[in-house]
Amino acid sequence: ELKTKILQWLSAPNYSAHYREALGKREDNTGFWFLGSERFKYWRESTSSYLWLYGIPGCGKTVLSASIVEELHKFCLGKGSSYALAYFFFDARDGSEDCGFDKFLRSIVIGKIQRNVSGFNLLLSINIYISYRFRWVALQLDELKDCYSQQNVREQLDELPNNLEETYQRILVKINKKSRGDAQKLLVWLSFAFYSFTLEELAEVVCISTNSEKAEFSDARRIKPEVVLSICGGLVTQSNAASFGTNAKLAHSMIARTCLVYLRHFSTQFNLVLDWNRVAQKVAPLFYYAQLYWADHTYRAEDLLEEDSTITLVTTTPLYFATYWEFTHVVQELIRKGADVNAANPPFGPALAEAAASGHQKILTLLLEAGADVNAEDNTQLGGALSRAASYGFTEIVKILLERGAETTGIAGANALTTACLEGGHLNIIKLLLDRGAEVNIVGGDSGTALQAAVWNKHTDVLVKLLLEYGADVDAQGGFFGDAFHAACHYGDMEVIKCLLEAGADIQAECGTYGTALQAASLPGHTEVIKFLLDQQVPINAQKSGGKYGNALQAAAFGGHTEIVRTLLKNGASPNREGLLLANPLYAAASRGHLEAVRLLLQYGADPNIHGGYYDTPLQAACAHGYTEIAEILLQKDAKAQPEDGGIYGNPFYAAITVESGRVVELLLDAGVNVNAQGGFFGTALQAASAYGYAAIVGLLLDRGA
Repeated sequence: ELKTKILQWLSAPNYSAHYREALGKREDNTGFWFLGSERFKYWRESTSSYLWLYGIPGCGKTVLSASIVEELHKFCLGKGSSYALAYFFFDARDGSEDCGFDKFLRSIVIGKIQRNVSGFNLLLSINIYISYRFRWVALQLDELKDCYSQQNVREQLDELPNNLEETYQRILVKINKKSRGDAQKLLVWLSFAFYSFTLEELAEVVCISTNSEKAEFSDARRIKPEVVLSICGGLVTQSNAASFGTNAKLAHSMIARTCLVYLRHFSTQFNLVLDWNRVAQKVAPLFYYAQLYWADHTYRAEDLLEEDSTITLVTTTPLYFATYWEFTHVVQELIRKGADVNAANPPFGPALAEAAASGHQKILTLLLEAGADVNAEDNTQLGGALSRAASYGFTEIVKILLERGAETTGIAGANALTTACLEGGHLNIIKLLLDRGAEVNIVGGDSGTALQAAVWNKHTDVLVKLLLEYGADVDAQGGFFGDAFHAACHYGDMEVIKCLLEAGADIQAECGTYGTALQAASLPGHTEVIKFLLDQQVPINAQKSGGKYGNALQAAAFGGHTEIVRTLLKNGASPNREGLLLANPLYAAASRGHLEAVRLLLQYGADPNIHGGYYDTPLQAACAHGYTEIAEILLQKDAKAQPEDGGIYGNPFYAAITVESGRVVELLLDAGVNVNAQGGFFGTALQAASAYGYAAIVGLLLDRGA
């Protein structure tokens, strides 16, 4: 045990501490300029992409990175179980230049630990003695700070306590009698909580009453965070107060009650776990800790369920969380005390579904024996018990649920089959569901059918062939991609594409988000698929149903896939054909900064003055993003630089000024733009630059005659 503790001490620090610290430094709307940008949204939506952020030390990269992780977490939760987030959060304090030497030192210590552990007790004793003496000195200095005269200082020095224990006793006696209850509560939290608190979080503890007569949260008891320090009389700097006679089980019991009362009070305002955001952090600072650790404290209290009814205060959510954390003892006690095993527990779903998703077979059996409905309707995006077990590949749990009567026909069975195909692709479970009668062609949700779900999650053609053998309709429409063939084209899986065509897939079907198979393959840039489809004579300018990007050429231009743009143009794609989201191919390429795609489109006759879209013209789109080279090429091709009333900025000139792009402003002035032209919100370009505080651009405009 001692060796394990030492090895844990030597291990790398928990990255989540840096992450939480970075989040705590944010102000409202920090990083919104980036999180709301088209570049970030495109990266987030792309199937395979990278985005590199760089900046000088101290410019805010760490805080922005934390904001990005939080935004992606919310995005994935909003997409349901088909999305997952993996990230590693680190900062310069663990720089790479130190890693080699650091690992070397750790290896030496770990290698020597077995033979040197005998002397550890002596070292530990010395460390405890020193830390106590330092703490004793620090507390005496704190007392001396309050002395108001030399005589008072001398008297204080003459009455110094002999040891740390006596020092603490004096401090405790000095605490105001009216505040002693709050002080005791705060000290218990500081001693037995699972991470260090901010003052804002501790201030919330004072608002909560957990006495048996009336357990409640009271806004009238709110205090300013800094008052916590005065209430505790300096004791808040002590890292472990357990040695001062506080019973650990009672402490955990009190904290568990406090967490549950807090959750009950705020659960009507915020969805537990899923809705932890900046608003919740300000309104309810303790909310995150309470929902994350109440079950841990309950487990350590042991007798809380026996002696207190506080555990039932937060409707039926405790049963869900006890299941989630696999606290079998807590689940048993909650069931014994009458917890509703079929409670819906929004937004999470029934406890049985969570047990199935987590693979907690023992708890699942307990819930079923207590009367949990194996076919309970689940309105969450996560699915019911059978769906969740199937998606995570828990074969034994799937069998238990089927033996208990889980439905494999109708919507419930189809959802389980579709989810299994989408998430895990576990052939044994999928075949088991099909053999039990799961309906293979029911359409529903973003994934449409089981066949489309299998393609969507990029499983092999083996699964696709299995579904086709069981009667999957290859042309069934629905879901994000419209049909399985469009999904296969979007993911570039040639084997699956050929398999579906052999089964009779309609290569020219128009459906789904991208309208045509050609457009679905153009956005992610699958050159092989594009050439294959063109060889099959698919209509290159098909736009009957539009699709998100209007046509294949516009999708390829938006994605910056130059070779595909070239291939489509060579095969007759119209460079001026209007689309939907981004107006036309040239606009799409210019707004995304794809220089070579812009060159190609202009070479094949794209109109540099074509209108449409958020920025009205390709030139304004380029100017709004500061793409100097693209703006220069468009001007060389006679794009109109003079102010016109169109687009979000009105004209290219005001767009360049608004985004503080001095080089583009110079280009436009060189192209003949009237520096004193009237228009826009501020009237003139000079007034606009002045209002924004862009000194360099103001100087440039003045030099040009403004």
